[in-house]
Amino acid sequence: MSTRSFIRCLFVSALLVAAAGANGAPLPSSTPQPDAIVATQLLPRAQKDALRRLTAVAPETDPAQRLAAARRMIELGRINGDPRTLGYAESILAPWPAGSADVPVDAIVLHATIAQSRHAFSRARSLLDRAIERSKPGEPAFAQALLTRAAIAQATGDLAAVRSDCQRLFSLAREIAAICAASVDAVAGRLDTAIPVLRVASERTADSVRAWALGALAQAYEQRGERGAAENAYDAALNASDDLTTRLAYADFLLARGSAATAARLLQDAPPTDGVVLRQWRSARLLGHSEAAALEARLATRLEDARRRGDGSDLLHARDWAQFELERGAVAEALRLAQANWRDQREPADLLVLARAASAARDSDARAGVIAWMKRTGLQDVRVDAVLGEERS
Repeated sequence: MSTRSFIRCLFVSALLVAAAGANGAPLPSSTPQPDAIVATQLLPRAQKDALRRLTAVAPETDPAQRLAAARRMIELGRINGDPRTLGYAESILAPWPAGSADVPVDAIVLHATIAQSRHAFSRARSLLDRAIERSKPGEPAFAQALLTRAAIAQATGDLAAVRSDCQRLFSLAREIAAICAASVDAVAGRLDTAIPVLRVASERTADSVRAWALGALAQAYEQRGERGAAENAYDAALNASDDLTTRLAYADFLLARGSAATAARLLQDAPPTDGVVLRQWRSARLLGHSEAAALEARLATRLEDARRRGDGSDLLHARDWAQFELERGAVAEALRLAQANWRDQREPADLLVLARAASAARDSDARAGVIAWMKRTGLQDVRVDAVLGEERS
């Protein structure tokens, strides 16, 4: 879900927020050393070279260059799903601690983006509130902070707050505001309004802005059960701006419709993040491939190690862990994880996994909570309806 050109540069971190909110894992808070980042196997050679150049940012570097380097580091993390790039972006921002009185507004917004990526939503919102208070409507940081805050509000299900911030964006970046507002309509029972707006926005924009509109359009089509249209929108989104978040969402769509071989090809050259490995395991399992057992063992070991340490910060997104446990038949644990995830994130994909876990566990209270949310928001989603069956009516 993304945005760019003059707008592309302006809205980079907000797009990262939207992407991380949809499918990202909470990221570890430790700051890695430059050599550790460069050595990671998650980055191809060309991006390792770019990363080495970025790590050369000296303390006396011009502030604008330092801020640009931090943004590019965050962008690398968005593209590759490697959380360590976020840690180094934070180290580039070290001259401007988030809590200091004289920190530049642009740096506050970047600190907020990093906090959001770690699922520290309350801290991120607090930082963005500060940025909005300190900036003026005509300044890039103001619009950036509004869109970032809107993305967080949507991820956490605060639809009234999203609408308010989207509306404030209209005089600053009309197409961005339109996509923002349509994304809210899509999860608030207004698919017939959202879909035409997203179609038009995708035709009027380019690059990552177009990819953002198309990604939201694909999800809206999924909610309405229009699989062919959703597939076309996902393809177009990846052609406009390939990123890991869109690939993972597309892979989930393909797996749900039984196209495991296509999902496997889509992820074949993806960086081996936990989210990628999870979907590769699901594909291999559906296809009956021998590597499924090894992939499952790898994921299970990672989950058990994290539990033993009592450290949830570096886990797969709880929604993904819930799906993993659900498919392994551990329905009680799947429901626990899905409910924990729902406390933090409340988008359709989160609700869908919660509905599946609640139904598998035959938990009537959890199912009733899903139905209540749909009635409260007006959410239309044929996938959730299919899981809940007649209880939804």
